[in-house]
Amino acid sequence: MNETQELSEREIEILKLVATGLSNKEIAYQLRISPNTVKVHLKNIFAKINVVSRTEAAMYAVKQGWVEAGFQPLKEENLEEELSQTPYHNPLRLSPLFIGLLGVVGLAFVGLIIFLSLNLADQNAPTVIEVVVTPTAEPARWELVTQMPVARKSMAYAAVDNKIYIIGGETPNGITDRVDIYDTVTGQWSDGARKPTPVSEACGAYVGGKIIVAGGTTPAGEVTNVVEAYDVALDRWEPWVSLPISVTGAACFVYEGNYYLGGGWNGEKVYSEIFSSPSSHEVWENSGKLTLSRAYFGVSELSERIYFVGGWNGTGGLDDISSLSLITDKQSGLEFGSMNESRYRLTSLGVLDKLYILGGLNDLEPLTNSLEINPKNRMVRSIDNPEGKAWHDHGAVSLGEYLYGFGGMLGDRLASEVYRLRVLYTILLPIIQ
Repeated sequence: MNETQELSEREIEILKLVATGLSNKEIAYQLRISPNTVKVHLKNIFAKINVVSRTEAAMYAVKQGWVEAGFQPLKEENLEEELSQTPYHNPLRLSPLFIGLLGVVGLAFVGLIIFLSLNLADQNAPTVIEVVVTPTAEPARWELVTQMPVARKSMAYAAVDNKIYIIGGETPNGITDRVDIYDTVTGQWSDGARKPTPVSEACGAYVGGKIIVAGGTTPAGEVTNVVEAYDVALDRWEPWVSLPISVTGAACFVYEGNYYLGGGWNGEKVYSEIFSSPSSHEVWENSGKLTLSRAYFGVSELSERIYFVGGWNGTGGLDDISSLSLITDKQSGLEFGSMNESRYRLTSLGVLDKLYILGGLNDLEPLTNSLEINPKNRMVRSIDNPEGKAWHDHGAVSLGEYLYGFGGMLGDRLASEVYRLRVLYTILLPIIQ
């Protein structure tokens, strides 16, 4: 058995990302695993391919043809130049108070650097590192980026590399089988292979090179247990083992190479069960239950926990937020309690230390805002929805420094717009060695 065969699918996936210059934290964020898990994988990868540095590992990936032959790993001395050329980095609008605080911190920081430079001039030149932080400045605004080829809602979706894959859903002409792919770097749309089984209200997630799309509602109005997987590299669909139950409006996530699907309903019963399938797609396993039966809810990973947000229990919306520890497998409610209002048909995303609850439907009044929550300090910030309107049955992914939200019902119309919200900012810090 040669060295390439010794690497698992997940190890090859991580090695490819290392070769693109991503840090452990960025790799962890993109693959929805912890930085410690990335470190363990890298240790195993280095041992298997007999290298001792990320650069050697990157060159190994080039030799294997896993990245473009012309690739050059990002060097410390040109990091600032590379970042300055990144597209779509709009200036942050800050309040005068925040600018003043930044000024004070900035002067103190400059003074510290001057002091260190004068006192450590005989030591090695400083190394520039990048630090990614989440902003707290107001206001946070959605920015219109582009339009989907077709307006739609209740679609499956996933982010892979720099692309957003939008699958199925309901258009003005009914439930569709189309797959639209948006490249966030080039701004171009392309078509993917049509899904064999058209569905809406299915759930998609990326694992092992494939986007798994499970369950949903067919054009005939039937709830299905069909599962199909889209091979991103080959642009083709293949059958996956069917779900134990027919379900629509479920939520899904990926952890440690397994696809998890929880909740949803069959048109009569709302489920609490969680099922999982490994990337081998040979079987579905029962992996526990949600604290509440719910459908049309949000799910996201944040700080080694999976958060289940809002949803619908068969009679009305929920304001509950519960979480499942990926370490202890125990569920618990958040310490700061529930949301102020019920929300279902929403999306949620975890980014570094914050949980973003985007849009949602409320039975009593239109919800024209989204929420940014920090579970550690219980701080909650309201963010206006696009156009200041109610927004539900949409899709949302996190890519780079932005959240992307698309489609759904925006106000009283079926939307085709793709918006983005900047939630991460990169700063450069010199480290004196």
